[in-house]
Amino acid sequence: MSVYFSLNVMVPLFLGEQVHWESTVAGFCMGPLVVAYALASLAGGRMLDRKGPRPLLPGGLGVAVAGSLLMMAAGLTASVPLVLAGALVVFV
Repeated sequence: MSVYFSLNVMVPLFLGEQVHWESTVAGFCMGPLVVAYALASLAGGRMLDRKGPRPLLPGGLGVAVAGSLLMMAAGLTASVPLVLAGALVVFV
């Protein structure tokens, strides 16, 4: 959850400061990411009800780490599509 909440702040700041997008445009980029998070939360909740937390927690942590690494690598090159793709992976 802390990764999700920090990305809600850091991704728009990155888009505004590094890519020089307006705050409104940077904020609108978060919309699809939040929708993906909501859908993944519903799917994760159903999986949690069926299988319990054991398979869900390590898998979720692995996906969050993979997305974070992708975002760090993309941030070095200021590649907006890769940063947004990494954020999408982390949000899901």
